[in-house]
Amino acid sequence: MKSGGGVLLVATLQLAVGMSLLGVYEGFKTHYFNNSLPTEGLPAGAAAELVATRAFYFHTPLDYLFWFSAVCAVCALFGLAGIFTQQPTLVTLFFAYNLMQSVVSFNFFVDVVADQKIRFVGEAAGVTGYEKAAAGLLFTIFVLSLASVYFTTRAVAEIKQKQKEVRYHEMSAGMSDALHFEPDV
Repeated sequence: MKSGGGVLLVATLQLAVGMSLLGVYEGFKTHYFNNSLPTEGLPAGAAAELVATRAFYFHTPLDYLFWFSAVCAVCALFGLAGIFTQQPTLVTLFFAYNLMQSVVSFNFFVDVVADQKIRFVGEAAGVTGYEKAAAGLLFTIFVLSLASVYFTTRAVAEIKQKQKEVRYHEMSAGMSDALHFEPDV
């Protein structure tokens, strides 16, 4: 299967980039919560409660990256499983997900690039590195999604052709046994 290798490569890279995106988000979240909460002048209990409340509800500007990276990793596993088991349904799901992901990842990329220029009162200094890393990884996911669309369409056609050939050989072997016919070699 020629295109299966392309799907394996793209799905593996999407899994790695999705996990890297999760790492960037977690670094951003840690930096954000440690440096952007104005706790000066608040009583110790109120400051701790404010930090705990914001940390519990994940209120950061890049929260969607957590969910996006999780969905990216799960769907990359669908692509890997589809190729390893030669299930066209799983590869088709991977294809459909990558069609959707190409649009969403590009929109997230544009959003993160635009957010780099926006600063608000109390925002932590030094978060632009995290935003630039997230933008780069989102653009990489966008490119991988476009590559995946190409490889998955070819892989599904190859899987179906191989399954058709296997069924034909099984059927012809069954007919040969039923007719007790031995072809001359």
